[in-house]
Amino acid sequence: MTQEQKKWYDNKVLTNILLIVFFPVGLYALWKSNTIAKWWKITATIIIGLIVIANIGDGTKNDVNSSNSTVEQEKNCSYSKVEIKAFRVGTDELLDEKLINGCFEKKIVDESLGLVEITNESKTIKVSYYIESDPKVLRFLDVKIGESEPSRWRANQGHDLFIVEKDGDLNFIFGDRKKSKIKGTIKFMK
Repeated sequence: MTQEQKKWYDNKVLTNILLIVFFPVGLYALWKSNTIAKWWKITATIIIGLIVIANIGDGTKNDVNSSNSTVEQEKNCSYSKVEIKAFRVGTDELLDEKLINGCFEKKIVDESLGLVEITNESKTIKVSYYIESDPKVLRFLDVKIGESEPSRWRANQGHDLFIVEKDGDLNFIFGDRKKSKIKGTIKFMK
């Protein structure tokens, strides 16, 4: 057989490369080849079969772990996103707006005081507030975003503080009547 009559699948180097890069074509070339020994054909086929079976098993295991972690995360997440807005008082001009996705957990820190916190996993957002007997009236609200010091809003210091829970969303409306002329809203959404 001359070089010109040699079939592509009789090229050992090409067949081995195809087995690694694109094994279905490589497997075809392996078994079609007249230049590769039968023991190598059987051995390579078994190795490829074991690799395929091992990868199928790993994929199923990862899917199960992935769905378990998603279920766990959904259990602990009270809200999946937060919308933060700042307005100019009087004109209601929007000064700044941020929408952040994530897992936000609401938990009661001290039931006797009515202290509640909402945080995300990395604690980059933390909202703490205090509710007395009337759940619509806030006494204080602390808002911490990132590494900055928390913004502190107090009803007894002339700040407006309101909380509205509707359709599973939790809204905070706050502002300073005397100094800043800026009000804000924080809306936690399912």
